[in-house]
Amino acid sequence: LDQGIFRNPAALGLKTGDYRQRTFGMDMEYSRGHFGIFGEYVHNSWDTPRVVEGLDSNGFFIEPRYRIAPGITLAARWDQVHFNDIASPLGSTPWEFDGSRVEAGLIYTVERDLLLKATHQWNRSGSAVDPVDDVTLVQLALSF
Repeated sequence: LDQGIFRNPAALGLKTGDYRQRTFGMDMEYSRGHFGIFGEYVHNSWDTPRVVEGLDSNGFFIEPRYRIAPGITLAARWDQVHFNDIASPLGSTPWEFDGSRVEAGLIYTVERDLLLKATHQWNRSGSAVDPVDDVTLVQLALSF
């Protein structure tokens, strides 16, 4: 495994400090009455010895919520992550599969810092064969 793309970077005189990761992000929040919406965007870029153009990803989520009764909130979330294309012997190709998720559910506030959540997630990837990974969840979330 010391040949080709599997060559040990340390044997080439490369150090982890030679390559940087840069991250830029922002978030927003707006609420009025029983309605609230939250969102976030993050851009990441990495230097790498194997990919001259570098590796990039962009991700975001948008999460609207509506309090339908005291202690009960209806929520949804849409998020995506996109990866840049890189040169390969087969042509331009993404270095990782893009992904997206939609989630919807109910949140019950048991106590101020204790939430009971029941949600369903629909997950999709940019893969030619999308794995079956949709899931229904029941969670008890404690914050401290």
